[in-house]
Amino acid sequence: MSRYVPGARIKEVIDEMKPSEAANAAFERGFYDGQYEVAKTSQASLRPELERMRVAAQTLWPNQLVTLDEIMKWVADGAMDPIKDEPTLPNPPSDVQRTTVLLINNDVFKRHW
Repeated sequence: MSRYVPGARIKEVIDEMKPSEAANAAFERGFYDGQYEVAKTSQASLRPELERMRVAAQTLWPNQLVTLDEIMKWVADGAMDPIKDEPTLPNPPSDVQRTTVLLINNDVFKRHW
């Protein structure tokens, strides 16, 4: 006879109901998918590392719209600065999608409606 563990069965049921990582990614991509432009002016609230990334992105994409996929590829490659030819990200991102969303949420990239 096994011992009853309170909450064990409900945990199994809840785990089965959780959306998969693929569903989470699809939701986020759907929400953030679209075209973006690089913030044109420096904002005092940006941290120095974000400002470096903004300047590199502005150099790479001056006055043009970019897609979310292009931004994600750029982030996956280390957010390369086209002038210095070096990455602006100190370490390769473990989660490219999350890093890209953080750049958007911190106003490095602005949604173009």
